[in-house]
Amino acid sequence: MQRWDGAAVEVTAIPVASGNFIVQSKRIYRAELTAGYQFVAEIPAGQTDFSDNVESEQLGESCPSLDWIAPDPNMRGLTALPNGVMLGAFGNTLAFCEPYQPHAWPIRYQLAMAYDFVAAAVASAGVVIGTTGKPYLVAGSEPAAMSLVPLDQIHACASKRSMVDMGEYVLYASPDGLVAVGGTDARLVTEPLILPAQFKQRFNPASIHAYRFEDRYLAFYNNGSERGSFSFSVEALIKNATITDAQVGSIAVDKITGINAAFVLARIGTGSITNAYIGDVIHVGQF
Repeated sequence: MQRWDGAAVEVTAIPVASGNFIVQSKRIYRAELTAGYQFVAEIPAGQTDFSDNVESEQLGESCPSLDWIAPDPNMRGLTALPNGVMLGAFGNTLAFCEPYQPHAWPIRYQLAMAYDFVAAAVASAGVVIGTTGKPYLVAGSEPAAMSLVPLDQIHACASKRSMVDMGEYVLYASPDGLVAVGGTDARLVTEPLILPAQFKQRFNPASIHAYRFEDRYLAFYNNGSERGSFSFSVEALIKNATITDAQVGSIAVDKITGINAAFVLARIGTGSITNAYIGDVIHVGQF
């Protein structure tokens, strides 16, 4: 609206948000000639009218949210990045929120991939994106300047829960074995140990959910006839573990206290397991 004579402008029928939202207040902005929209006032969320008698020289900041939109209803894979940015995806599209504004996802912050998104994990070189085809690397310090680099190797991510940040690199399960992504290099690190066909039959990659514990990749699987687990590291290779997938609901690793932190294995059914330690095998003690 424009103010020419200093008289108040009555604003009526201001919408009230409906749905599953928590809205505490609404902000009113006014456009004057070419100055864009500038802040006028903040009113309670339920108020539907306002009398604007604010002088032009008293107007506040320009509206920062003209292109802010809600996240896509199909968004998944939310991942926290540095500087208050969140990453999410729907289909083959990556999206980033406005820094420290997780409700605001401008379209100009979206990046398209050649394959559909499966999982994401933050590593030292950037964010590794697992897809139904090639992995990608995302790097950048702010959402408007993110770069998306497709890696040369086609190693699809078979299970979103298999992707684990191992520090310098990310590990995830592909149909052919475990893939390590460090920088712009993606390698099938289990290839010298087990043939792709054997890996697929033994571990059923789509079933794998994995965790980092004491610098090892701890994985659980269900191949239809067996529900087991194994640990992997580049140095120690693949080792069987005594805890089976049937005993595990979820694992919480304490990242604050470091690699020696106890983690909790939540049983399916009653009871729980705690203070697991990974050596050649996994030893457990019950509550």
